Amino acid sequence: MTRVAVNDFIGNRGISGSSRGSRLIQDALCHSHDVVVVSTSEPTAGAKAIRLARMVYWDLFGARKSALRAGASVVVHVTNTGSASTSLPSIVVIHDTMVLDHPGHFGRGFRTYAHLMFGAAARSASIVVTPSEHSARRILERWPGSVVRVIPWPASPDKPSRILPLEGRPTKVLVVASTDSHKRLEMGLSVLARLRASNPSLIATFVTRPGNAEDRFLRMVHQVDPKSSWISLMSGVSEEQLAHEYGSAKILLVPSLDEGFCLPVIEAAKYGTPTVHVDRGALPEVAPWPGARGGTNDADDEALLLSRAKLLMEDGAAWQAAHEHALNIPSRFASADFIDAWQEVVEVVTGENRNTARK
Repeated sequence: MTRVAVNDFIGNRGISGSSRGSRLIQDALCHSHDVVVVSTSEPTAGAKAIRLARMVYWDLFGARKSALRAGASVVVHVTNTGSASTSLPSIVVIHDTMVLDHPGHFGRGFRTYAHLMFGAAARSASIVVTPSEHSARRILERWPGSVVRVIPWPASPDKPSRILPLEGRPTKVLVVASTDSHKRLEMGLSVLARLRASNPSLIATFVTRPGNAEDRFLRMVHQVDPKSSWISLMSGVSEEQLAHEYGSAKILLVPSLDEGFCLPVIEAAKYGTPTVHVDRGALPEVAPWPGARGGTNDADDEALLLSRAKLLMEDGAAWQAAHEHALNIPSRFASADFIDAWQEVVEVVTGENRNTARK
């Protein structure tokens, strides 16, 4: 049985899409491989430059050394960066290239780190894994010699005990995102305020984790809902709480400038909750809209987001059609396919015989 080291540095930074992705990869690999997790504590002490240097050291040397000490035959770096050697090949998961494509939405430190590390990781990897064709195209445009494999994130195989019909749902819009600038939550708030102007029963729930535009987001929440009468803010929620939010919302609103995949889309789809978006990044692959087109600027995107949200919030027949379409989305992202794809990637890199591995 092949020993696979998983570099789970991201797991120390709390719950996020990337940390959840790391757990999904670990669970998939455990079906046929001996998995060992290597990690180091999040560097919190010292100046930003010192913390950056510690992160770079871990990516270039620390993770690889830990994997070799653990007797691994391959190391999987689950979040965009990491190194390989002649004695230890690597598989690097690059979720997206947003920080390089839209640098104005990220801090200088992270931009510097990404420029230093992403390309080096892609060039040294035996295989780069990414969750969407959109991200694969961006990776190959930047590093054309890379070997890229698209493995979409899987939908949970668990079935809800009950899926609420339209008449059983409140007039609620759900947003699940970090408060990072590229998520464009201010645009989402603007759309929600305009929807509520014509429908006073509308309520909204934001399930967030802190990002680089947290203060700006909170200021705008206070501006559009100064009495906290219709916007609810949640963070650090349990899986059960999040499932309740998905199942009781009328729509999931995703105003993002770019997405490498967007796990909340398939999580909401399990409950038949449609996603409203503006065709940015990988979203047309995951939850396509009829007549989809890519956004051109923020004003156009906001107008499209508003018109689509208004349609599903006010037209019962349109919502029902979108609801039925959403229920079919999880079947396109089966857990078994995810497990098989990851086992194939490890087999290619290590030369492992899959039939032997499954005994």
